[in-house]
Amino acid sequence: MKKITLLLLFLVANVAMYAQQDSAKVLHAKTDTTDQDANDPNAVEVMPEFPNPRGVADPINEYLSLNTNYPQFEKEQGKQGTVYVSFIIEKDGSVSNVEVAKGVPGAPGLGREAVRVIKAMPKWTPATRNGKPVRLQMTIPVKFVLDKGKKSKRR
Repeated sequence: MKKITLLLLFLVANVAMYAQQDSAKVLHAKTDTTDQDANDPNAVEVMPEFPNPRGVADPINEYLSLNTNYPQFEKEQGKQGTVYVSFIIEKDGSVSNVEVAKGVPGAPGLGREAVRVIKAMPKWTPATRNGKPVRLQMTIPVKFVLDKGKKSKRR
């Protein structure tokens, strides 16, 4: 029970991490999950787990920081904001049905980049219910933030 509670707290935490990208920073936040009723027969007992072979404190944010590129057009236009990406973790841990749940108005490149990086994720350890793997929909907010004080050069 402690392990499940700690895992839920870890997943619900909204931890921010910056990654330097050509004079722009990409900020990534943790996965948002909703509380589930313990009496719900469809409740997940064990949440999915992102692979963490190097044992880092925040493997999802590390993955996003290393693999997300700030789209050049949006950077030049000064566009920034949060893209909410919804996806399903399948029974085998693969990621499917990736789509933008909420994008940044006037910045479609941010949504495309967030979807691209989520689609490229490695397999997760799937969620389980009654000891069996189950599909689970998740949503991750991906924040794109430009460096303050530095203006992008137009070409």
